[in-house]
Amino acid sequence: MKTTAAPSKYWTDEDLLAVPEGERFQLIQGEFSNMSPVGGEHGLICTRLLVAIGIFLRSNPLGELFDSSTGFRLDPENCFAADVAFVSNARLPEMMPDIKSFLRGAPDLAIEVLSPSNRLRQIEQKMRIFFSHGTTLGWMVLPEKKHVRVYSGNDEHLILDESATLEGSEVLPGFKLPIRDLFNYPRVQR
Repeated sequence: MKTTAAPSKYWTDEDLLAVPEGERFQLIQGEFSNMSPVGGEHGLICTRLLVAIGIFLRSNPLGELFDSSTGFRLDPENCFAADVAFVSNARLPEMMPDIKSFLRGAPDLAIEVLSPSNRLRQIEQKMRIFFSHGTTLGWMVLPEKKHVRVYSGNDEHLILDESATLEGSEVLPGFKLPIRDLFNYPRVQR
């Protein structure tokens, strides 16, 4: 059984929300981690996921969608965001007792897009932490490889390439998105 050292300070929601404007941090295993800005490709992929899922939710109001600026307070040592997150209607009341504060718990669906500044191990750690707090579906987009890892409860994952389709399974029943749509940038020079 892995034990972790107690954080040197307990960071309350108020502490984290008071971080100066323009500074972005997350709290992982009791340690602050700086979140640097990301490149255009990362932004394009996140926006495409937000738009596709958002359009689906307009016709299928199953819950709410959150962007990368939304914090999820998982426990005293972990408060961080996914690049894109979905929370079902059934869980929203318990997770959002105060709309101005962080959500309490993990999203049903956590989506991470690997950027050049990320290490795969870091993102896998975040995914494991999300799952240990209740996430039931995770997608990790790897732009360099043009594939998506689909997680459903443990470290094992299914790898889908550009010819496959992402599906929402029980979390977003009926949602489908061709993976090639995430990586097709007709107006962008490479």
